[in-house]
Amino acid sequence: MTMGILQGQEGTRGRPGIVAPSVQDLNQLDSRSISPRVQRVDRDRMKEYCPPGELPVKRFLINNELEAVEAEHDVFKRAIDHLKEVPSAQTNLTAEPIPPRPIRVSNIVLVDIFDKKEGAHPEPPKFHTICLWKKTDTNLLMIDPSNYTFSERLLKGGLQSKFPSFSIDAKKHVGNVFYKSLQADKVDTRIASHEDDNNDYRDCIDIAVKIACSLNFSQYVAFDLFTIESRIDYLSNQRKVNADLLQGGAEAHIGWLQSSCSSRREEAVRLLFENKDYIAAVEGIENIQSLLKLNFMRLEVVKSSNDISQEDFLKLIKDTRSNSKLTLDQFSGCLKDWIDIHQKESEAKKSREKLKDQIREDIKLQKKGGTKK
Repeated sequence: MTMGILQGQEGTRGRPGIVAPSVQDLNQLDSRSISPRVQRVDRDRMKEYCPPGELPVKRFLINNELEAVEAEHDVFKRAIDHLKEVPSAQTNLTAEPIPPRPIRVSNIVLVDIFDKKEGAHPEPPKFHTICLWKKTDTNLLMIDPSNYTFSERLLKGGLQSKFPSFSIDAKKHVGNVFYKSLQADKVDTRIASHEDDNNDYRDCIDIAVKIACSLNFSQYVAFDLFTIESRIDYLSNQRKVNADLLQGGAEAHIGWLQSSCSSRREEAVRLLFENKDYIAAVEGIENIQSLLKLNFMRLEVVKSSNDISQEDFLKLIKDTRSNSKLTLDQFSGCLKDWIDIHQKESEAKKSREKLKDQIREDIKLQKKGGTKK
């Protein structure tokens, strides 16, 4: 994940000789990829993001007038002081055991930290944004929106000892990477007006806001903490993390999974679940357009379900394709042939039944001594 670059004036106390920003510059730093649909409010050393129809998400900014270590302690103190005043996810579940439940305030915040990868001293210094979730009344969970290794050094550096009122854990993703920019080299030319269905770069602030939205929404509908936390994985574009949705396909980037619109995120999850078996049989399902096209084909099978068994069709595809996948065009051709064959069989069956009814009527007339007119 590309970090934000701090730019400003010479002579910071924490990092002598390195260019660093003034507080005003820091307050202006923001995501380059987050949707313009997300309203942003600037406050003193804090920003607030307001996605449409969702709870506001607070982001606590580094006070770069302080020493580097002191600055990070300060930003965590401000974030944790805020979280002390809001109910935990566990409290929300206990207060209203049966969803949907009213969630009136977010218990997850974003926190800026310095990028201090071991052995790296970038000039100018860089920063990274992570999530801090009040999971229970005594436990905070740190969630890195890009790579676990970017922020694990906080726990190794004694963050826990500074805030003894909470136990602080870090969510470790399978393979460490949660989200990886597919076109990070184009970040300088990308602006926030991009659509959700392309492969544009998304930065750590953008993904962190989506994680916060997911946690807030899941607390509204889920029954337990495990489900709430697990649903974060649906935002990942890494198969190792998001195995439930992406295991059947290629290294897909379904941009709707990271959309600023919650209904689009939920729609992407539904489409991937409902088409899972078909994705396993078809190659090239790498974006929302190809997924929607595949879903349309699947619905053609569903519409013909009176005459066509979806299981039979999938079994035929698996038997004929051997170890290779079909292209979308090949899959479309197979589907058309399959439906044509079964439509003809259905019409032939109806003709046979009609002929049988006619013969039965003739026999009845003959027994009565009559003749067919």
